[in-house]
Amino acid sequence: MQPQFGNIINYNGSPSINLQNWAMKEMESMPIPEMKIYLKISDEIKKRYGKNNVKIIMYDSENQKIIEL
Repeated sequence: MQPQFGNIINYNGSPSINLQNWAMKEMESMPIPEMKIYLKISDEIKKRYGKNNVKIIMYDSENQKIIEL
């Protein structure tokens, strides 16, 4: 993965990125906290790097669950 993603974390044995860090670097703004926006960002990352090469996750702090996009 490219260094512009910031810190890469390990999630279930796969390198993962923080979507907020990616958005700040790519768009110079925080993503709007709506699921449809997160899905669009996820689709763009998968197009750029291949859907089988990346896993996009989001942490839902309300119910403390990880959602895979």
